[in-house]
Amino acid sequence: MVSSSAPLRPQRWSSIELDYSDGLLSLSVEALDGCERFALESIDGGDMDSDAGLSSFCLAAITGPQGRHSHFDGKIARPEIRDGGRIAATWAMGSTPASRTVVDTSGNQRHGTLLNRPQKGMTGPEWAGDSSGWSEVPEQYDAVAFHRDDLSDAGWPGTFDFTVPEDLPSGVYGFELCCGECKDTIPFFVTPPAGTRTAPIAFVVPVFSYLAYANERHWWPNPGIEAIAGAPLEEIVGPMERWAEEQELLSLYDYHSDGTGNAHASLRRPLVNVRHDYRHPLLRGPHQLSGDIITLDWLRRTGQPVDILTDYCLHERGAEALRDYQCVITGSHPEYVTTQILDAFEVYATSGGNIMHMGGNAFYFVVSVYEEEPHIIEVRRGPGGTIPWQSAPGEFRQAATGELGGLWRWRGRSAHSLFGTGTSAVSFEPARPFVIEPSALDNQATAWIFEGIDGPQVNSVGKLFGGAAGFEMDAMRHDLGTPWDTVKLAQAGDFGAMAFQAIEDVIGTGPLCEAFCHLAYRKLHSGGQIFSAPSISWTSCLSDDTDGNPVALITSNVLGRFLRGDEEKRHA
Repeated sequence: MVSSSAPLRPQRWSSIELDYSDGLLSLSVEALDGCERFALESIDGGDMDSDAGLSSFCLAAITGPQGRHSHFDGKIARPEIRDGGRIAATWAMGSTPASRTVVDTSGNQRHGTLLNRPQKGMTGPEWAGDSSGWSEVPEQYDAVAFHRDDLSDAGWPGTFDFTVPEDLPSGVYGFELCCGECKDTIPFFVTPPAGTRTAPIAFVVPVFSYLAYANERHWWPNPGIEAIAGAPLEEIVGPMERWAEEQELLSLYDYHSDGTGNAHASLRRPLVNVRHDYRHPLLRGPHQLSGDIITLDWLRRTGQPVDILTDYCLHERGAEALRDYQCVITGSHPEYVTTQILDAFEVYATSGGNIMHMGGNAFYFVVSVYEEEPHIIEVRRGPGGTIPWQSAPGEFRQAATGELGGLWRWRGRSAHSLFGTGTSAVSFEPARPFVIEPSALDNQATAWIFEGIDGPQVNSVGKLFGGAAGFEMDAMRHDLGTPWDTVKLAQAGDFGAMAFQAIEDVIGTGPLCEAFCHLAYRKLHSGGQIFSAPSISWTSCLSDDTDGNPVALITSNVLGRFLRGDEEKRHA
């Protein structure tokens, strides 16, 4: 073995050459810094097993009797092995970024396989700075970024098999696991057989958003934790979340151990906070799955049969997955969607379908799914927005598809353009009531939405920040695509210092504009209707069984009209 004591320069390319001759190894290291190339170190005298060959070759880690260790954090480009003057292997690290295979271009068929999905489609040593992603100039993206905490498949052996009975109704179920006094319930979703509908309503489970937030701990260093949660970090974080930290499990909001943002999330790993009864430590209330369970419980209590669909259903089958449903309901925080999911909602609505959009920070980030490993999603953050980390320059395109990552807004497909509302603000204060627009009450086309509501305000006791308009919220913006047929039904505002505008709406310096949220309604030319209650806190109010709960009344009014109206259209 031979090793160098010269420190490699962070965020700079270096050239490393290892030579084996006459039983000895020599190592030379050069720095490639801008236009300069200069030696860092040259060492002779290491030894090597003379029987070593290329039957097995490992990059970015050391393989030993106990498995792989000493994993490398950083990029590797253009690895090559020569035997005298003959090339034994040359690996094109930029080949087919969507694939785990690294092609050997020497003709010797020594192709490599990437384990745990390190990032492909990354800038290489000769990136010229005039492209935003690999699909524009592939030859400049000949690097793979490795991280010691990459994990696309935990590789756990199966402990039991379960075949879903053919007569099991579509729904959200759970496997209860017990070990001594400890219990855990692992959720799973049963969808109707493809091409069939067993209920008039479809609820689209935003599993890509669940994956994005799974195991999150990015907020742990926040100095405002005690002000928001009412207790210090050590008192609010539970043992499962601490275990996830010890195992170096990452959400799409967290950083790798080398300080770069994590762009991959996988189903084949522990997802400790994807639970029906999860209570977010910072928010002190339900989030993602546990928030959506409230909506599903409300539908069950009110006698509304519903089919469960997931993001995968829409991603794989498009609008066909939604066809024939009288009403489609979104989750409470459907932030991460693919092109196919957006297309499915758009085709459904413009074909006469009815959508109840009851989620905040909705349809915000571009997601890609790896075709050969569909259990993995990818999110490149792009250069700006309300984001936890930025993609590096030139690395804005998804490896899985080549499409531009980041906000849908930067691609001209902000949620405003279909749903009438899009990301506006985030608040860590008590939720605010919506104040009904008088014009919406006077408008025959929308007055029915408020039947049974007494007074000018819409609010209730919610499990997330205590009311109807809270946490992450969306609003109408005609300049961002809100169609002119969108009716503003109500507005929530008067937030304080712990509410913030979306960063992408802050241009220049000066005082911030007020945070606000809108209830909105659209009637499309196709006959389709869209109701938007774009606050993550909205559906948490459906847990309030009080008679006259305004949030439940409005939700019920809209659902009833959507179902009746569809029946009337069918009869006509």
